[in-house]
Amino acid sequence: MKRLLIIIITTLFFNSWSNGDDIKDFQIEGISIGDNLIDHFSLEHINSFDKEYYPKSKKFYEQYIHFPEKGNFEIYDSITISLKQNSYLVYGITGSLMNFKNFDECLNTKDEIVQDIISNFDSRIIYDDLDTKVFDYADNKSKKSQIQIRTLDNSALFAVDCTDWSDEAEKKNNWKDNLGVQIASSEYENFLRNEAY
Repeated sequence: MKRLLIIIITTLFFNSWSNGDDIKDFQIEGISIGDNLIDHFSLEHINSFDKEYYPKSKKFYEQYIHFPEKGNFEIYDSITISLKQNSYLVYGITGSLMNFKNFDECLNTKDEIVQDIISNFDSRIIYDDLDTKVFDYADNKSKKSQIQIRTLDNSALFAVDCTDWSDEAEKKNNWKDNLGVQIASSEYENFLRNEAY
């Protein structure tokens, strides 16, 4: 079952991008960088999504769409859309999976997804492995294992990560351990690195 999930994720996740050179061809749940969110959801629906701004700038914000309350997704339990203030254009998108038996299962799935990315796009990507402690708004005992993959033309950054939130962070924030698959435009990535925090 786990292998089938990985095959489905990588097939839907990478199928259209492998046939083209434009990062806009890449999709998570049918949504691409550069799409107008109004083409996927009604304005009323968008306004019902949870919204969060960054601590040091309101230039970009995130909209959280949780299944089944807010969305009907093929693969992911939730998606996060990154938008610029006063715009519905998509600058980043993350799909999250939360049904893992333990952190090791998440790490194994992450590694398989990364290997699939590398085997499909080795001529287009550079990869950088990161292991770090995560600020978790509770006790800072959470763990994250992340692989970042940049397109050679620097137009986008992919990230595949597993987050193991501490028990306290899970209880305090109602968070769940998860695997995230993200793509961010270079403009949004630059904002995250230099303005958001």
